[in-house]
Amino acid sequence: MAAMAQRLAANEAEAIEATVSTMVRDGIMAGQISPALKDWAIATCRTDPAGFGEFLRVAPQIVKPAPFSSPRPPIKINDSGLSDNQIALCRNFNLPTSAFARNLQDS
Repeated sequence: MAAMAQRLAANEAEAIEATVSTMVRDGIMAGQISPALKDWAIATCRTDPAGFGEFLRVAPQIVKPAPFSSPRPPIKINDSGLSDNQIALCRNFNLPTSAFARNLQDS
C-alpha cells in the first residue's frame, strides 16, 4: 500500500510540474511573461495554479512573442574546415587558422 501511495504521489507531482511547465511556456510564447521572469512564473504557478491561470487570462502582451526553440541559422564551414566565427576568433587573436583547425581535430 505504501508503495502505491508513493507512486500516486509521484504521478501527481509529475502532472503538476507538467501543468506548470505548460502554463509558463504558453505565457512566455504569448509574450505575457518575459523570459527573464521564468523562474518567478514557475514558483508562482506552483504555489497558486488557479491564480496564475487568472493572471495569464488578463495579462497583456508585454514582450514580443518568440518561440522557445527558434531555429538557428546553419553554421557555414569554409574551405579551411572552420566556421566564420572561428575564423574571426583566429583573426582577433592573431592565430593561424591552420593551427586552430588542427587543434580542433585533436580534441
